[in-house]
Amino acid sequence: MGGASTIERQRSMIASQFMKKDEGDVLLMVDHDMQWQQGDLQYIARKALEYKAIVGGLYPMRVFAKGMSSRLAEKGEFKIGTDALVKAKYLAGGFLAIPKNVLEAISKTLPLVKGDGEDYFPFFQQMVVTNEFNGEEITEFITEDWSFCHRAGECGQKVLAALKPRITHEGTYNYRMVDARSQPLPDEDVTIKS
Repeated sequence: MGGASTIERQRSMIASQFMKKDEGDVLLMVDHDMQWQQGDLQYIARKALEYKAIVGGLYPMRVFAKGMSSRLAEKGEFKIGTDALVKAKYLAGGFLAIPKNVLEAISKTLPLVKGDGEDYFPFFQQMVVTNEFNGEEITEFITEDWSFCHRAGECGQKVLAALKPRITHEGTYNYRMVDARSQPLPDEDVTIKS
């Protein structure tokens, strides 16, 4: 689908159209710069449907040693590649499964707005929020995908990070989770701390 001038409007229009259709139970949002292994899309879609929750894969930012594009809510150490789901505060939107029930719940908290030829719910409209992060209260202008997760959490919907997919984030380099920690290393198992 094309035509929207911003990513938050584009994602919101796609989600609104999907919610109105009688077909399909889970919306998959996958960005063009993601690489994944066979079966990973089906995996997050099945988990989203099973848990009636937003489920997304974890991947690094497209820069060395800057961490991942998501923020976990659960404390602990978690090994990438394991068949597990972890509570997340925010997930990046590049590899995301959203069940229709979550969109329906969030839509009840939003106005229907006039769009480019079609009305839609501003699911992904960016927002400013105050959060506790690393023991400190901070005010953040969060991205469209994090704003969507924030709205979901505010209306009681679950946001879960899937550890099983091993996603590569393409850029000037094909960034792997190991690259979230440092300059290029040989591919290895990655354990993240939250």
